[in-house]
Amino acid sequence: MFRTFLVSSIVPMSLVGLCTSTSHGQCAPQELVKVIAPSPAAFDWFGYAVAISGDVAAVGAWMDDNVGGSDAGSVYLYARQGNNWVPSGVIVAFDAAGGDFFGQTLAMNGNRLIVGARSDDNAAGVDAGAAYIYRLDFEPIDMTYSAVLEAKLIGSDTIAGDNFGLGVAITTDYAIVGAPQHDYGGKSNPGAAYVFLRSGTSWSQQAKLTLPDPADEDSYGFAVAISSTTALVGAWRREVDGVSDAGAVFAYARSGTTWTLQSRIASCQSISFNNFGAAIALSGDRAIVGAFNHASGLGAAYVFARCGTTWNQEAQLGAIDGATPDNFGISVAIEGDRALVGAQRNAHSSGSENGAAYMYVFDEGVWKSGTKLTASDTMSTDEFGVSVAFSNETALIGAWRDNNPGAVDSGSAYFFDFPTICDTDGDGIPDVIDACPNSPPGLPVAVDGRPLRDCNNDCNVDGLDVECIVAEILGK
Repeated sequence: MFRTFLVSSIVPMSLVGLCTSTSHGQCAPQELVKVIAPSPAAFDWFGYAVAISGDVAAVGAWMDDNVGGSDAGSVYLYARQGNNWVPSGVIVAFDAAGGDFFGQTLAMNGNRLIVGARSDDNAAGVDAGAAYIYRLDFEPIDMTYSAVLEAKLIGSDTIAGDNFGLGVAITTDYAIVGAPQHDYGGKSNPGAAYVFLRSGTSWSQQAKLTLPDPADEDSYGFAVAISSTTALVGAWRREVDGVSDAGAVFAYARSGTTWTLQSRIASCQSISFNNFGAAIALSGDRAIVGAFNHASGLGAAYVFARCGTTWNQEAQLGAIDGATPDNFGISVAIEGDRALVGAQRNAHSSGSENGAAYMYVFDEGVWKSGTKLTASDTMSTDEFGVSVAFSNETALIGAWRDNNPGAVDSGSAYFFDFPTICDTDGDGIPDVIDACPNSPPGLPVAVDGRPLRDCNNDCNVDGLDVECIVAEILGK
């Protein structure tokens, strides 16, 4: 167990389809809190990686100096308590050493956290890389979490310089780790990815995934995503249809203990140096892929929906106020019918490279642009949006180059809430009445706050509802 309590790391802020179709309402997001390291130091890059799952979150500071040495790296935990997020400890690798870059990549699912250390020196060689899996146990007395190491992962055939751990993802029983500089097939740095299976509290390698036709510098494994039956591996520098560095994502399906290449995912139009696949996220049968260098750095993100064994492009997302070089798509997250995309160099508030993140909602069969998120204390070169994570109604966004007093580029991260019920009637209480705040007094309402037999959900019972009311009466 690796645990240190943090006492001063919170700065309170003011609140400010192809296969399926769903609908989701939106409320104005609230910036809940800004978090920083307890003792910020220059160039720690706290916030370069973030992860969140339910009531626990993690922020990586991969250039942090600690007992392991300079740039060993650390990960800071936070626990939700009501509408606040409080420090819950710091994780340092049990074998921390200078230059490991522990915490450069993070992923979380349930109460498990995977941490990449792509420059870890181990039996495989210098900078071979490693990943660490922790179980996060809830402590009911102080309402925080403690981290228990379950495994240190190393690829079965990784060697010096592979950078194993530069891409990480985890689900309940599976983890995937990318090694984008792994050599094979007579090629230099085509990359590989390794799948691990959990049995109780033990993890073992189940598969090694590679390209069927590797090429030099494909960087396959730079970004990864996984579910219990699907794995996605990005090759952001892959040549596609003769186009250099267009990038691609490779989808695998699991049957038993075997992972089989299912399809190659690419944007509808391959563009040179698009770098499609540098960021990936997966939710059910949907995936979102970032291409931060699209259109000379303007950036784009692509949503794909799976029907059977085919992944179809559902949308190309962009910022409504986008400009070059925003790097829109540098980070992506998706959960259900909502997607979050970072644009670390978006300029606003009379600054440059402040950064932003954008929320999108899948509604009535299309992806609709939602809210632009920015830090309330935004400054130039903060690069807010370099990392994004989303769970339930909460977003966590990193600003790795944010300056803290006496500590340039020490970094920070911000929590935002997206309430599902808005206080639309202005009584200070978000409740079911807010679903239709202007309903006539005395009109019978259902448990969700809408008028009874308001079939089309427009908060009125009128002629537009006759057809479904008649169908209800007739039992159709």
